[in-house]
Amino acid sequence: MKTNSIKVDQPVSRGHLEEGSVSPLKPTRLPLRPGKRVEVQWRREELSCSMDRTEWFGDDNRRVVVAMVVVVVVVVVVEVVEVVVVEVDVMVVVVVMEGMKMMIGKIIMIAKC
Repeated sequence: MKTNSIKVDQPVSRGHLEEGSVSPLKPTRLPLRPGKRVEVQWRREELSCSMDRTEWFGDDNRRVVVAMVVVVVVVVVVEVVEVVVVEVDVMVVVVVMEGMKMMIGKIIMIAKC
């Protein structure tokens, strides 16, 4: 699955994921453990996804995606959101916000608001 990721311009150790270049930090340097609170910032233009099955429901103004793989929702917000790390993973970050799953690739955590 080819997925564009949010780009990181500050060290993840500061707890911020921001637009910029991809973080060179290795997983062992990320202070992300279950229960830890971190602040995440993303920009909508950095989010996209590839899916092997897509179903659309609703009208043009409100579309819901159902897919068999991780869904990346394009959010029209640029803000810092505090999340709680649920599980540390070595491949992707999944942030759950308002019931929607968003993948922020190559950042090492699975979190929820």
